[in-house]
Amino acid sequence: MARTTPVPDALPHPYNIAPRVQAALERSGLSHAEVARQAGMPWAQLWKILTGKRATVHAETLRRLALALDCTTDYLLGLRDTPTRR
Repeated sequence: MARTTPVPDALPHPYNIAPRVQAALERSGLSHAEVARQAGMPWAQLWKILTGKRATVHAETLRRLALALDCTTDYLLGLRDTPTRR
């Protein structure tokens, strides 16, 4: 019988990354437009993420956002409380 790893109860489904993206954006000091440019996405896509209108985000989008915001994907996903790498 295969063992499965339980999903933490603290993460609602689907998990909304908007609050973490907003916090990282404010910490970065960058404008919305600059973050969108650095992440290689249209400003409208970033706006949908920030307002929670985009329920799911592709892994590549998450990776690019983390790079633009100088934080980890784990932070954006709510798996870590600190945005920076060790």
